[in-house]
This record gives sequence, structure tokens and C-alpha cells, in this order.
Amino acid sequence: MDWESIGLIYGAARATRRHNRQIAEADGEVDKANAEIEKADRIIAAKNKVIADDNAYVDKLWRKYDLEAAHSAGLTALTNAFRAALRQSAPNHPLLQKTGRVFVADGKAETNSRSIYNEAFDAKAKALGLANPETLRAAAK
Repeated sequence: MDWESIGLIYGAARATRRHNRQIAEADGEVDKANAEIEKADRIIAAKNKVIADDNAYVDKLWRKYDLEAAHSAGLTALTNAFRAALRQSAPNHPLLQKTGRVFVADGKAETNSRSIYNEAFDAKAKALGLANPETLRAAAK
């Protein structure tokens, strides 16, 4: 073997060692990056669970709202039927008498029966901690 070949082999070995160090350093950087990705994946998974739980809760609230809306529709129909029957059987009944106030939204006269509703609505809303419940329902002046 001649000196030129030995020099080439030495240079190649040196280049190989340098390359191997660079690969080892790059592997270390890849390991660090993978650890950060795994950490981010855990955080994302936790956030996704919170979002899923919140969505389930919102779905539950919408179901409760839908049931309350259906219940309200049923009570409205029942109330309208009772009012119609009362108008036929006792047109001068005190519940059918006008209070002297009119609803701001449509100008219809408020009756004593609606006044009873408003008082009960306001009392329950206040008990539930709602401020100014009269602003949450149709108002008569």
C-alpha cells in the first residue's frame, strides 16, 4: 500500500467519523423534537377531551331547552283552550278583564290572567338570580 492510499483511507475515515458525529447530533435533535411533539400531542389530547366534554354538556343543555320549549308550547295550547272556554262560559270573568296596560311589542291589551303570569315569571326569575326579569318577557305599560 502506498502513502497516497493511506492518506485517502485516513481522510475517508476522518470524514466518516465527522459524518457520524453529525448524524448523532441530528439524532439528538430529532429525539428532542419528537419529545416536544409527544408533549404537544398530550396537551392536544387533553384539550380535545375538554372540548368533547363541553360539547356533550352543550348537547345536554340543548335537549333540556328543547324539552322546555315543547313543554311551553303544550302549556300555551292548554292556556289558550282554557281562555276560550272561559270566554264562552263566563265572558265577564275577572281573569279576562283588561288591566288597562298594553303590550309594547304588539299593542294588545293585557288581561288579569296575563298579569298573573307576569308576576309568577318575575318572582321565579328573581329567585333564580336573574336581574330585571321584566326585560326578559313581553312587557306591558
